[in-house]
Amino acid sequence: MNAFLSFLFENWPYAIWIAIGGIVVYLYFIIKNKADGAHTKITNLPCEAHRELLNKYEHEIIMQNKKLSTIDVLNGKFDVMMQTLQTMAGNREWSITKTLSPISLTDYGKSLADELNMEHYILSNWKTISKYIEDNSESMNPYDIQQFCFNYVLLKTTDALSREGHDRVKLKAFTLGVPIFDLLQAAAIIIRDKFFKEHNINIADIDIFEPKSGVEEGCN
Repeated sequence: MNAFLSFLFENWPYAIWIAIGGIVVYLYFIIKNKADGAHTKITNLPCEAHRELLNKYEHEIIMQNKKLSTIDVLNGKFDVMMQTLQTMAGNREWSITKTLSPISLTDYGKSLADELNMEHYILSNWKTISKYIEDNSESMNPYDIQQFCFNYVLLKTTDALSREGHDRVKLKAFTLGVPIFDLLQAAAIIIRDKFFKEHNINIADIDIFEPKSGVEEGCN
């Protein structure tokens, strides 16, 4: 032991270099092992969890693209529908309603309503219809009631006309090649007129409350 210590004291410069060299070699292997580990992780990317996440995002992107395609198709159908309505509106013989305020049925509209027995179906469920209008119309002014009636027959057609009446309207719309809501205008006007009569509302008062801005307001 004394001989070893004497050797170190006599040759300390070399001992320091040897120690430094050992430390360098030690650090080299540590860094190399970490680098090899990182390389292995990169090589194995993506891991299973990341791969599942990427697959999920890819699926969501595909579904979004399908939705956008569906919207494009619906927009195209909507354009065709509007063109059909414009064509029918331009042909007075086939118009169901008169557009002058207050809106009313044409002779053709009345004949369609009679053919589809709309008034019968409406009267069969009148108490429910009348109460629904009273409870849910934005207000009781004539214009709001009229607008509510149009929305009512569109959103709750079966309640207004029963399942049988609804089916008859759908079949007639298919036969004529027109949108169903075009025929439902007749039902809405029948409901409006009966409600006005029941509540002693003058139909001419619609003009008093109708917006005059040039753009018809929407309704609930």
